[in-house]
Amino acid sequence: LHDLQDEFNMYEREEKAIRKEIEDIEAKGKVEKEEVINTLTKKLNAIIKDLQIPDVYKNKVTIDPKNYLPSIDGGSYLKVSSGGLKVFFMVSYFLAMLETAFEFKDNYHPKFVIIDSIHKNVSTKEHTDKSVIEVFFKKILEIHNNHEDVQIIVIDNELPEFIINDNKLEKWHFTRENGKSNGLIRED
Repeated sequence: LHDLQDEFNMYEREEKAIRKEIEDIEAKGKVEKEEVINTLTKKLNAIIKDLQIPDVYKNKVTIDPKNYLPSIDGGSYLKVSSGGLKVFFMVSYFLAMLETAFEFKDNYHPKFVIIDSIHKNVSTKEHTDKSVIEVFFKKILEIHNNHEDVQIIVIDNELPEFIINDNKLEKWHFTRENGKSNGLIRED
């Protein structure tokens, strides 16, 4: 009977230790989630400020802790006034997520981003001198240069000269000649 009581006491101590460990992990998870959200918010606001995205950079941009999506002045980021501004805003968000992933080592972000057609929805009203686009590419290049284990693929018809002239970057150029495409996707 004493052996059973000793064994019961041992299991009871183990259970308490495991419960304590679970509580510690849960508490750490809550703190880390807050840290991630705060870091992501700071990174996103810094990028938006650097780019001076019209209708956005003067507003309060936050990250919703329930779904990790950005909001502008408490409203949906989808309410940004134009397609071009939405592109700038969402690319800023993806770059902020990428930068945040480098600050927190235990995460599942693949450190891989594909950005397609930054220019596509951008009107001349939104970037008369292409400075916003150039700042975007400088930010992308900065992230690329600061981290070895990152891959950023940008697909666009217009690249800034400093990107074209950078011999460290791999660039592929696809064109359509004589009615035939030499790109990655055949147009039959």
